[in-house]
Parts: sequence; C-alpha cells; structure tokens
Amino acid sequence: IAAVCQDEEGKPLSGVQVVLYRRNPQKLAMERLRSEATGDDGRFQFADLASPPTEADGSGWSYILAVAKPGKGSIIQYPTAASLKNPLVFKLPSAATLQGRVTDASGKPIVGARVWAGCPYNEPVDGVCSTRTDADGRYAITDMAPDEFKPMRSADGKTAIWVSGCYFEVIHPNYAHIRPMYHHMPDTVDVVLPLEGIIDGKVVDQISGKPAADVLVYIQGTHSVRECGGKTRTDLNGKYRLSSLLAGKYNLWAEAPDRACTALDSFAVESGKTQTAPDLSLIEGGWIEGRLVDAATGKPISGAVKDCYLCCTVGLHGPSRPKSGGCVQWSQVDEQGRFRLRSCHARPGEAL
Repeated sequence: IAAVCQDEEGKPLSGVQVVLYRRNPQKLAMERLRSEATGDDGRFQFADLASPPTEADGSGWSYILAVAKPGKGSIIQYPTAASLKNPLVFKLPSAATLQGRVTDASGKPIVGARVWAGCPYNEPVDGVCSTRTDADGRYAITDMAPDEFKPMRSADGKTAIWVSGCYFEVIHPNYAHIRPMYHHMPDTVDVVLPLEGIIDGKVVDQISGKPAADVLVYIQGTHSVRECGGKTRTDLNGKYRLSSLLAGKYNLWAEAPDRACTALDSFAVESGKTQTAPDLSLIEGGWIEGRLVDAATGKPISGAVKDCYLCCTVGLHGPSRPKSGGCVQWSQVDEQGRFRLRSCHARPGEAL
C-alpha cells in the first residue's frame, strides 16, 4: 500500500501518522498491524502485505488505513484491490470540530460515552475522529474534515444527489447506541441517550442436539427501527447477549458452517428492560440453486468482474431473512452464471 499525503494546495505533508489495521468480521476484531509517519515528500508505504480480498473471495477481512496529523482533518479509508492499482493520494484539509453534550432523559450528563464519526463498519478507530465525554457530558472531535454538504451532480449534469448530513455514533454502557446526524462541519449536536434494551438468548444445534458454541448471532432492526444492526458470538453454553439496543422490533438469526437458521421475526425490545428471546435453532436446511441468464440471448451472465471489489450477486428474503428487515441472504454468481444458497425450507404457502 503506497500513498502520498498532501495539504489543501497539493503540497507534500510531512509528519502525518498512518496506521494500518486488519479487520476480521468473523472474529469481531480489528488488529493493528503497522504504523508509519510521512517524511518531507509526504509519502509512506506498507510493503509485503497480503493482497486485500475481492467480494468474490468471500473471506470477509479487509484493511483499514487511519491517516492523521494534528490540526488536520483525519481520513479513515479501507483500500480495496481495485483502488490499489495506483498509489493513493490523501489530501488532509484544516481540521473542523464536531462537539456537543450527551445527557440522559432527565438532563443528567453522561460521563465516558464514546463518540465517533467517519469510521467504516460503524466501528471506532482509537485516536482518529473519536473521543469520550467529560465530567459534564461534553465531547469534542477536533480532527473532522470540514463539509457543507452541497449537491453532487452526475457526469451528464441532469441528475443530482443531495446529502443533508452524516451520521455519527454515540454509545455508553446502560444506554442505547444511537446514531445522531450532523448537517455541516463544524457543527454542535447535543445528544440524549435513552436507556438500553437487552436481549438474552441461546442458540441450539438441532443436528447434534447440543448448545451451539462460538457461533455468530446477528441482529437487525425492522423497517420501523433506525438501527443498522450488529452481531455477537455465543459462549460455550450457546448463550448470547445483545445490549445497547433502542426500543423497537428486531430480526435475529445465527450463522454457522453447514447450517441454516430460521430467524426470529420482529422480536420486540423495550427500553430499560431485558427480554429473553426464544431459542435460535441451527438446522441442516436445503439448497437453492440456479443460473442467471441474459433474457435476450439466453446466455449465462458471469458474476466475475476482474480486479473489482464489486461483483454480481443474487439475494433473497425468506425464513432465514424476513421481509420485515432489509437484510437478505446472497450468493456470488460464478463465471457460468450459477449461484447457490443454503436456506431454511419455506413454510407451506410461503414464497421466497
């Protein structure tokens, strides 16, 4: 990974601290790999690295670069195989500040709440665009990039996308994880945290008849809840706990190799309470197979896109991913247009 860091005028920027991380979503961990500071030419390089995977690879891990210098707006980026064909260029503008106060519903300051912004996968990167609230509940992220959120027009000039603001994250034990929005940068945004809802549950492997240890459990808000979702792992007894949840309805499911799981559909969570969910059951399930073809020619459509992180996929709702949420099961389409999905059997009268 080679790059040059520049100021607003395109001049080399020395003394920029660059940290390389490797994110593993299966282990729910982000590992710090290397750190380097730019010299007078503004350049840095991390050599002898494993190539980042493409979407077709399916391994799920990725690199994350954190680029920071005092007085400048920090940059967090995850380089892909396609983006690394040429050296990267990072332009660091003068820093702006996102600040405010975090309180509970009664107005009492919340001390030690973590506040972060601009981070991939909604996970904070220590020391970059992140901070904690002080004794008065106040926070200040001083290394944000300034932004006015102007409309972005397409190349033909006929269409535009208007972005009214960006989300940032606020979380504290005993309170719900919420995502407020700032509408320009710099900005001042006060935040009120509601009490958290908690789900306790268990995953059982119906094939072995034993608790399912160390499997991933996913949660996603239904269309009525502004919640991106999250995940955790079960313990040795197959038990899990999902905390810091907003009140609302959620879909839950488990994932394990060679197993399928019927999701809990629209499970209700109440603020300040702990709900025990019905057991999630891992079963053998069945396979859905097919081909993607061109309607005009009847020829298969290849899902492989050389040197590109994006690729062609087929997705579906069903017992494993209820339509009440946005998440779908998906399969990469291969070079012959074939796809294959492991899923639960649909119930009588239920369409996939």
